[in-house]
Amino acid sequence: MLSTLLTPKRQELLHELVPTVALVAMLVNPTSASTQFELGDMRDAADKIAQQIRILNVSTDRELHAAFAIMVEQRIGGLLVSSDVFFTDRRDQLVLLTTRHAIPTTSLGVNSLWLVAL
Repeated sequence: MLSTLLTPKRQELLHELVPTVALVAMLVNPTSASTQFELGDMRDAADKIAQQIRILNVSTDRELHAAFAIMVEQRIGGLLVSSDVFFTDRRDQLVLLTTRHAIPTTSLGVNSLWLVAL
């Protein structure tokens, strides 16, 4: 899937926007078939730039809100959103949450790449 291949590029973009951030999070849907491929690419890219990644499994709206509470509590400095239809369907909610909590974010939807840079 092309969108999973772009995960390292999105991580590089996030790193360029917030280069001093040592810890970023990635929202993934554990029920998605492409998650394991995307995580492997993400970990490889993180190793290259010496960045830690906190993987947050989200497949329900309740888990989505819990993930943002974790990110705020752990002072996570950036966010990558997995390219999954669950997150694409919640794009407006994600933009609202990332803006509210001031978390620079990259996400790749079905037809778009979006970035919240604060």
